Amino acid sequence: MKPIPTYVELALMQGGWKPPTVPLLEPGPGATADERAEALIAQFRKLKIPRIGWGRTCAATDVQFFDRLHDDASCMGVRWEEQLGELAAFATAYDGQMVMFVDERGWIFGYGRPTDNMLLLGESFGEAMERVLVGIRYDKFIPDDEHFVRIH
Repeated sequence: MKPIPTYVELALMQGGWKPPTVPLLEPGPGATADERAEALIAQFRKLKIPRIGWGRTCAATDVQFFDRLHDDASCMGVRWEEQLGELAAFATAYDGQMVMFVDERGWIFGYGRPTDNMLLLGESFGEAMERVLVGIRYDKFIPDDEHFVRIH
């Protein structure tokens, strides 16, 4: 798993996050998407993390974490569960226009409401936060299709 870069940790702290004094127990192998989302929400509950600059290869955004699991938000990911497995929503980005999900592996996805696309944001929380907060290209998943297409 890719660690959270220091400059992204600083942005998380600017949003009110306090690094734990003892390492948090992360859900291990076999954890459900809901368990992974609950662990993220427990650590970042209700925080609004500011973007870092305007974006390098795409628009940067802030991230707003949920205060609890939201079944209504998680329902947006149902169309992709056959290809991706269970998804659980834990935050929004782009002023609520993107819902962020975690899967059973800990990979982070984003559903863009205006575009109706599911995007792979990162294979870890740290990678996904860096990509959205800094504005670094991520992979695009074509809706209701079984193939990933990399956007260059």
